[in-house]
Amino acid sequence: MIPASMVANLLTPLFVNWLVSWSRSSLENRIAKLEKQLSELEQHPAIDEVKDQILWGITNLKMRILDITGAVAVIGYFGARTIANPNTDAFKLLSVWVFIILNLNTFLKLQLRYQKDFRFKRSPKVREGLLKSINELKAIRASSPT
Repeated sequence: MIPASMVANLLTPLFVNWLVSWSRSSLENRIAKLEKQLSELEQHPAIDEVKDQILWGITNLKMRILDITGAVAVIGYFGARTIANPNTDAFKLLSVWVFIILNLNTFLKLQLRYQKDFRFKRSPKVREGLLKSINELKAIRASSPT
């Protein structure tokens, strides 16, 4: 089974390209927008595939450490719950801290995953995707009547 977020990431550029093919002005605006994004990315020197994978591996490692931190917090919470009285003030404070840790971990993982950082600006995959979208839109423009 494919996760919905993965399908959305794969289909979003296709959907936007299909949508802009309806009107000539939106098609031209989309091409200009993608070319502007590509020119902004080309101001930074590209990195090769190996460096890109190493940087993604470092980001992935950070995300796994956050996963482990959350898992330890949950295990500690349930362990303390079996031993301690859940109605005490100390246990309620522990519950609040576990809640804060889990929410902070979620926020930090999302930030690590979706920030447009050093790796994004220099990634060859991002540039290839933009070039592919630009070429597809130009092909649509060339094939459509004016």
